[in-house]
Amino acid sequence: MDVHKLKRLVIGLTISICSVIVLSGCSGSGGDSVPFAAMAQNVTGVAAAGSPLNGTVYLKDSANPAKEVSSPIAADGSFSINVYGLAKPLSFFRTIHPPE
Repeated sequence: MDVHKLKRLVIGLTISICSVIVLSGCSGSGGDSVPFAAMAQNVTGVAAAGSPLNGTVYLKDSANPAKEVSSPIAADGSFSINVYGLAKPLSFFRTIHPPE
């Protein structure tokens, strides 16, 4: 894989994850609303560098000991990971499976 494509992928995924985390704080305000902690908190994105990547996306929290959650990358490059209960900030990484 080209280094420039990999850098663009990492930057794009980082921006996507940061956007999801920042926007997850915008839960609205209202006395009868569902508590923020009870709502689903997902990190979603697309892993691609010109074309979808194969592999697995991992998130690790900042707890001690750290909790790690993962999601396989779908055929279209999309992934979604529920981060409810994980201690922020989160570390993001992925593995790539060779093409079949």
